[in-house]
Amino acid sequence: MIFLTVAVCNVSISSRSVAARSGLSWVQIKSPELEGLTSCWWRLHSAPGQRIEVQIHRMVSIGHFNNNTLTCLGGWLQFSNGEIYSPTRQAIQMCAQNSRFSPPVVFFGDQGTATLLVR
Repeated sequence: MIFLTVAVCNVSISSRSVAARSGLSWVQIKSPELEGLTSCWWRLHSAPGQRIEVQIHRMVSIGHFNNNTLTCLGGWLQFSNGEIYSPTRQAIQMCAQNSRFSPPVVFFGDQGTATLLVR
């Protein structure tokens, strides 16, 4: 099995570039080790007629869910259509201390550009 892994952040990933460089139609993103108050984003671009699909298989030390306020505290992962680099109610956020998801959590983007943001 061939894996094209991206382990850096604050980058744009184009489906056309991925296909041209690797022949693959997908990429595996692994967050680099982040410490303290920081953020990391990935801007995802699809070719016309393609859909962006992000599958979350595991989350480690990305905030925690507050049942009283129904919000993530201390960090989160956010998926949004378009180029959005700040918290917004129009985006989907999730958080977890150490969770594996089976089946994975899946997000879809149909606007040609989506942003994955970790804080």
